Amino acid sequence: MKVVVFDDGGLMGVETALWVSDHGYEVDIVSAPAGIDALTPEEVADALHSCAVVIDLVRQPPPATGAFPTENGPTGGLLRAAIAAGVLRGRRGPGP
Repeated sequence: MKVVVFDDGGLMGVETALWVSDHGYEVDIVSAPAGIDALTPEEVADALHSCAVVIDLVRQPPPATGAFPTENGPTGGLLRAAIAAGVLRGRRGPGP
C-alpha cells in the first residue's frame, strides 16, 4: 500500500515517513515548504497516483491555537485532489 506524506520540509514529515516505511508500507514524501497551494495540480495528481493513504503535515497550526484546517483551505484542496485521484477513504483492515 502506498502512503504519501505531504511535508513542509520539517523533521516531522521525515520521521513519519520512516515510521510508515518501518511498518512495511511504500512511502513517498512530497516536500512543499511554501505550502500545498504552491504545488501545481499536476504535481499533486502525480504524487497521489496509486496512493491509498495521504498524510498532510504541511503548516499545521500549533495545537494550542485550537485552529483546525477547513475544507476551503489548502487541506481541503488536498482532500479534493485525493478523492479525485481515487485515494481510499475510510478503509480499515490489516496491514500490508
